[in-house]
Amino acid sequence: MNLEELRNLSVDELANKLGASKRELLNLRMQAAAGKLEKTHQMRIVRREVAQLMTLLKERGSEPQPAVSAKATREPQASVKTKKG
Repeated sequence: MNLEELRNLSVDELANKLGASKRELLNLRMQAAAGKLEKTHQMRIVRREVAQLMTLLKERGSEPQPAVSAKATREPQASVKTKKG
């Protein structure tokens, strides 16, 4: 999809396409790691598409929400110092 076609999509459609493109990029990375990726140029194309979609969403004021990792949701543990001796 070229940039002009992407500009005509709604914010919801852009967000859905972004999610699909990120999943596709993940699959391509897994194939590359396993040595089974035949069309290596496809990763570059999908990375560019992800960047374009993120840029369009940012321009429209609805930035995509980053995935929350397990580390980010945990409460920091309070460190307790004790005197030894």
